[in-house]
Amino acid sequence: MIDGRHSFEILEQNLGSVRNKLSSVHQRMTQLGQKLEELRQQLSDQYREMAGVRLDELEARRIIGDLDNTDRAVLKLLAQKRAAVDALERQIDVVTARLEPLNEQRDELGKERDRLLAQIDERMDAIEADLVQTDAFRKGQTALETTLSQAEKAQEKADHAMADRNEKGKPYESDRLFMYLWHRRFETPDYSGSFLTKPLDRWVARMVHYDENRANYHMLTQLPDHLVAHAQRVQEKAEGLEKELEEMRLSAFEKGGLGSVQGELDRVDPKIERLEKGIEEKEKEYQALMDEHAEYAADKDPYSQEAIDLQAAQLKRKDMLDLYHEARMTANVVVSRIGALNDEKEQLEKELAGLKSEEGRSRNDYSKLEDLRGWYRNRNYDSQRIGFPSGFDLTVLLGELLRGTLSSGGIRDRIGRSQHRRSRRKGPLSGGFGGNLGSRGRISKGGSRGGGFRTGGGF
Repeated sequence: MIDGRHSFEILEQNLGSVRNKLSSVHQRMTQLGQKLEELRQQLSDQYREMAGVRLDELEARRIIGDLDNTDRAVLKLLAQKRAAVDALERQIDVVTARLEPLNEQRDELGKERDRLLAQIDERMDAIEADLVQTDAFRKGQTALETTLSQAEKAQEKADHAMADRNEKGKPYESDRLFMYLWHRRFETPDYSGSFLTKPLDRWVARMVHYDENRANYHMLTQLPDHLVAHAQRVQEKAEGLEKELEEMRLSAFEKGGLGSVQGELDRVDPKIERLEKGIEEKEKEYQALMDEHAEYAADKDPYSQEAIDLQAAQLKRKDMLDLYHEARMTANVVVSRIGALNDEKEQLEKELAGLKSEEGRSRNDYSKLEDLRGWYRNRNYDSQRIGFPSGFDLTVLLGELLRGTLSSGGIRDRIGRSQHRRSRRKGPLSGGFGGNLGSRGRISKGGSRGGGFRTGGGF
């Protein structure tokens, strides 16, 4: 069996792995982007050299001048891009620096909350152990058990009578003449008829033995109602006794000093909620900045796009294409270098396209895990008070989530069904840990299983 804190660490490790993978992909994309920028510059240099060799001085000067102008514009755009990336990375560093202490504070408060819950549980065990030894509580508990037993028997009788009415009432209810007289309230003060219908009704009554059957059917229909009412009265008495015992428990808890510990817990819970809200806001801000950073790494930003378009337009000009085709007619070393640079550029662009796809998948994985992380914390599943069975393997579930064989709703359902609230409570008043990591159930036959004292709020 593992507790919630350990399972949350597994989730954090997987999230860290995806974050590291994203960082590695972004780094490689940045490297490829820089290499492609260098290759484009080298291609420009080769065209400049080829123009100087193949063209007359005037024409060469014109083409080289155009190339220089394009290069200067591109360099200016790339400088602006680097400045924008530097500013963006500073923003990311700031958000990361603010997120780290928020997460640390949330972890510490979670541990403090677990400590207070355990302290409350231990004190409640000790207080209840003394309480069950008192004459007043024993007397009340005995009365409650007796009344619950009576209520159970009364309900059984009511259920049996109801079943009898349904079964034994069928012959009467299937007799249309009998039911005709019954619905007309024959032989009751509510019966009314004319000088024509009364003789006919008396004749029908004699034919179906109405006098005898009416008494039996009346008893059959009325008895279940009386028994149900009696069972309800006994149940209400049991609930009153239950309430008295609960009030005794709450009074004992207050006298035992649980109020001060509960007060500490009531101060911790709002702090956790505020921190979680702050963490969620910063995570969204961090994700937005990382998305923008990915755009720069993939050369999808406006600066990169304009620079690429300028260089592509320069090299696709008619005079540049003519120059290249003429040079290819001869064994020109510059042409060979241009061909090699274009081949290398094509390979890098293919690799960059693959990295863009990988980056998109990793970002999707990160988003899934980050959403699950927030959901985990909002439900306090990162608490030591939460337990998971020995067969529960969060690593396998996370793998299925990232492979797409398990949906986000599916993994949450699996986690929710597997978790249980761990309680150290023992003894005749013990009960499961529920609700907000500690709400206790109702008193039942045989003992009290909790009540109004909240281990996640106040009295």
